[in-house]
Amino acid sequence: MKWIARGCFVGLCALAALLSLPASPAAAQTEPPLCSNVPKYHVQTQVSPTFREDRTLFILVRNADEARSEVWRSQDGGLTWNMVYFDPQPILELEMSPQFVDDQTLMLVTYTELAVSHDAGQTWDVRPLPALHYNPTLFVTGPTSLYLSLQSHRGGPPYDRVGTYYSADEGNTWGFWTNRVLVAVSPFFEQDSTMLAWADGLCGASLCLSTDRGQTWSAPQSDPGSVQKVLFSPTYDQDHTIYANADRKLYRSVDGGVTWQYISIREWDESWRPLQDFVLSPRYAEDHSLWIHGGLYGSAVSRDGGASWSPPSLYMIPVAAMDDCSSATGCRVAVIGRYYYNGGLYKSYDYGQTWQCLETPYAPPALPPAEIPEPGTLLLLASGLAALAGYVRIGRRQRIAERMNELPSPCTIRSFVPPIR
Repeated sequence: MKWIARGCFVGLCALAALLSLPASPAAAQTEPPLCSNVPKYHVQTQVSPTFREDRTLFILVRNADEARSEVWRSQDGGLTWNMVYFDPQPILELEMSPQFVDDQTLMLVTYTELAVSHDAGQTWDVRPLPALHYNPTLFVTGPTSLYLSLQSHRGGPPYDRVGTYYSADEGNTWGFWTNRVLVAVSPFFEQDSTMLAWADGLCGASLCLSTDRGQTWSAPQSDPGSVQKVLFSPTYDQDHTIYANADRKLYRSVDGGVTWQYISIREWDESWRPLQDFVLSPRYAEDHSLWIHGGLYGSAVSRDGGASWSPPSLYMIPVAAMDDCSSATGCRVAVIGRYYYNGGLYKSYDYGQTWQCLETPYAPPALPPAEIPEPGTLLLLASGLAALAGYVRIGRRQRIAERMNELPSPCTIRSFVPPIR
């Protein structure tokens, strides 16, 4: 019986091992699909504040030699595109009015001009800027109020000063406002009057904070350093959360810029993977998601506000995110990424695990193909099942024998002698 017990033990162990194997994961996406309808050489994407209703996107592109620039518009969520503006010189920035749903105002800046459209790009009015400059940043804070920050200059016309200019008449006239370089304005500026500026120590720190439209400035309690980009939470009026790329590292404030916390990207060696750019989810208050780009070294996504990070399936540079809604699929977060190796624009509905062409309708991720077991696995399974079957047969024989032993013993036959009367 030892060989029976040993066979049963081996078979049961083999079967248990097979049953304990994890399910085969979905095959990772290794190459994006081929896309053709979206312009290449992407520079900037702007998503309508009411994308869920109007499905309007704008992208700024340049040709290969960085000269001619074009603005393209989509009004169906990126499925089709039309060019609405071009300029022989580089367009440096594209901005939308915070009241875009009402005024349909779109603005762009070059080295010398400001172009304004009040009909979502159909027609444009061009106006001169107050200075020749590099790296302008345009802030649209109201129907006609504009701030233009210049981080460096090349000389030229009058008023060519590094700092921030202000216009109260939509760029028809400009006045020098402050020598601080404005880096961010609250999306709820009309309510909270919050501004952040880089001042190189003018307020006692690298970053200065104002909550009264720039009348007074104060230094934050913790200075993140030289700020390259700032993004406010979509629900900043409730959570007061701000993210900043400062000195190529990620920082977060949850008190409106008073204090800042460094967000470690432990999955990266940050000494050689500096932060280049980042994008916040339109549902950040619910999913706490953001995507980051680390230059030549890859990108990552966090679903917990930066506590942990994971790479997307493909090397996509995040450029925008929106809340995409349709009658067929409901509402879901879509992130737009630019593929590092071909410059094409793609979108993902599962936070970066699978990608599809921006110009194609939403399609659920394909299910992975059924896994075919290897020959060795089949042999192990067969041996386990055979041993188990043998165990079942032996067990049945033993149980029958035991039942036979429990029957009454056969009767003993004795001679019967009748009594003598």
